[in-house]
Amino acid sequence: MIHVVTEYRDPGEIAANPFWKSVHDDPAKVRRGILRHNLTGSLGTEIIPELLDPRDLVVRGKKRYSVFHATDLAFVLRRLGVDTVILAAWVAHDRIHLAQLAGTLARIWALRWAPLRAEYAGPIPYPPNPQQ
Repeated sequence: MIHVVTEYRDPGEIAANPFWKSVHDDPAKVRRGILRHNLTGSLGTEIIPELLDPRDLVVRGKKRYSVFHATDLAFVLRRLGVDTVILAAWVAHDRIHLAQLAGTLARIWALRWAPLRAEYAGPIPYPPNPQQ
């Protein structure tokens, strides 16, 4: 299993993206305050313990919706000789992106390296409320 985690060193890294800066500053936006989201060491960067096996690999530092942009995921997959990828997420909007991404990922991977089977596994049950 390879977990890819969105993680920022500080709020300035998030604010460097003009879109997220505007969302943070707009009190009408649902995701206002986004500059506190997924900071290194915060709850949002933790992997649900029940999903993490000691044999798993973790790719950190994802900053965009693409799991490949500015991460070493492609390197890890090639090094391991991976030919099948099953995508899953527990955040609702990520589920939609992953369902669309599965087909695209397979096509892109095949153009660059070798045939790849990619499919969307469906949602992972939402974790319990960490405040409880």
